[in-house]
Amino acid sequence: MALKCSVLYNVAYGLAYLHERSPPVIHRDLSARNVLLDSEMVAKIADLGVARIVPRVRAAATMTKGPGASVYMPPEASAPAKSNAQKSKYDASIDVFSLGVVTIFTIGEVFPCDPLQHTYFDEKSGVLLGRTELQRRAEYMRYVNEQLGACGQLRGDHPLIRLIQQCLHNLPAKRPGICEVLRLLEEARAGVKDEGSERNKRELVRTLQTQPRNQNLERVLRDLVTENAHLQSRVQTELAATQQQLRRKEEHLQATEREMQTLRQELTDRDREIARKDEESEREKQTHRQELKRKEVDLAETRQQLIQKDQETEREKQTLRQELTRKEVDLAETRQQLIQKVVY
Repeated sequence: MALKCSVLYNVAYGLAYLHERSPPVIHRDLSARNVLLDSEMVAKIADLGVARIVPRVRAAATMTKGPGASVYMPPEASAPAKSNAQKSKYDASIDVFSLGVVTIFTIGEVFPCDPLQHTYFDEKSGVLLGRTELQRRAEYMRYVNEQLGACGQLRGDHPLIRLIQQCLHNLPAKRPGICEVLRLLEEARAGVKDEGSERNKRELVRTLQTQPRNQNLERVLRDLVTENAHLQSRVQTELAATQQQLRRKEEHLQATEREMQTLRQELTDRDREIARKDEESEREKQTHRQELKRKEVDLAETRQQLIQKDQETEREKQTLRQELTRKEVDLAETRQQLIQKVVY
């Protein structure tokens, strides 16, 4: 069971990588046949042929109706179209729904049933009623419980039952986000590990009670030494990997901090340079304004002087005209007197 939880966690981690990208990517065809296992039994998501890039994870977009297998499709992607456009609106929660179906298949080892029976006949009311996704899979879930409930793999209190119910919700907004799915799977993995440890302890006690003491001790010691060495090796490997990741993240954070410090210094220098240039420009503008005012005053004074000179010139002209007229009169009188003297 621990391996199944680990496989489901890997699948959810792959979806989280797609959903957390910028912009997010929706797989739209998550199914059991599109989950591959490597030699270390680590799950990988394959077949991104119908994947779509969306603006936001929870932003519903108009896309092709039912892009994947019908048994893995939620109602918003597999419901009958109202027009010939064959388009539906859905978001990244379609992958969460498909993950719920994959979870049923993984823990039950029974292929999912066809969910396309959208109605059922209610004997009490005598009418056809709509089914939810959980109701459409009710017979399948009961079958899985009957087949595996006795083995303790799918009891009603199984930690994955809650995850399945949330993932298969009819309303996309009610389904958990991929980060919440990862958290629930992590809790399920921890519960399975604890349950396995308790089962191993009980089996060890029964073994010690049924076999001879010396042989039991030797075998138990060997098993304990082997298990301890294996656990220490795995813990050291995980610790070293975690420390290396932490160092890389710390180096990345330090480099980012240095870059931010450099950018802040550049911005500060640029602000100072802009302020200095603004001050210089303001001083130049002030100087130009003062020079312009001075020139305007000088021009006004020059204009006033010219006006005064024009007035003085005009007065001199008038005086000269009057003097000339008087002289002409005197000359005429003198000429007249001379003429009279000549006559007499």
